[in-house]
Amino acid sequence: FKDIHNKLKENDLVYLGNSLVVRFFELTHDKNLKVFGSRGINGIDGQLATAIGIASGTNEKVTCILGDVTTFYDLSSLRHLPK
Repeated sequence: FKDIHNKLKENDLVYLGNSLVVRFFELTHDKNLKVFGSRGINGIDGQLATAIGIASGTNEKVTCILGDVTTFYDLSSLRHLPK
């Protein structure tokens, strides 16, 4: 997480997946970032789709940080990635 965080610039848009990702991110967080998150019914519902929706509504790059199971659970959403 520290390596990922070091690559982020001030005011970057960051989408965080559920619980553990948020906890680890908070351990390294020391920049002014625009951070988004969402909780589905089971915590992992639509996480990737939500990040893609945020990216579709902006011209800025969105960094999406998810765990492996969360990503796999919503993998079909990749077909909606904005160009």
